[in-house]
Amino acid sequence: MTLSVTALGSPTLTYTWQLNGVPIAGSNPTLILTNIQLSQSGYYKVTVTNQFGSVSSTGRVSVFGPPSYIIAWGDNSGGQTNVPPNLDDIVAAAGGDYHSVALHHDGTLVAWGYNGDGQTTVPTNVLRFVSIAAGTGHNLAIHRNRVGDCVGQKRLWPGECALHRNQRVLAGCGRRLS
Repeated sequence: MTLSVTALGSPTLTYTWQLNGVPIAGSNPTLILTNIQLSQSGYYKVTVTNQFGSVSSTGRVSVFGPPSYIIAWGDNSGGQTNVPPNLDDIVAAAGGDYHSVALHHDGTLVAWGYNGDGQTTVPTNVLRFVSIAAGTGHNLAIHRNRVGDCVGQKRLWPGECALHRNQRVLAGCGRRLS
């Protein structure tokens, strides 16, 4: 990756580069980043100076890590370990008794496995989710506006899948908990 600046002035111009406020060795109008790594993400600043003053410019460089992936193993009687393709941006995953659910980086959901209670029928609204959990026959997801949504088995006890504003999905365990 190459970062460069063009400046005109006299007498001789000097160039200094910084990454997140830390000086980078060298004094050229071009900064070449080789074998770019996550640690090279941040704000790059170049300052051009002569005897009359200086001017600076800052730009952001984002380096993304490798794609994520899901590996599942164990009981596959409901197809819950048959991970669908193209899940390279997953940020969270959870598993119920015979189903699995995952949260994409963009806040959308994907679920697979046994769907006898509707637990793999994910909401298709435009709201984005930020957290997920899975129970025996249902899933819970928190919208980014902190309102919950439940899909799956809702008939066991009144209010079993009810999730109210300001509640959080923290962990899953047991037969009917999320």
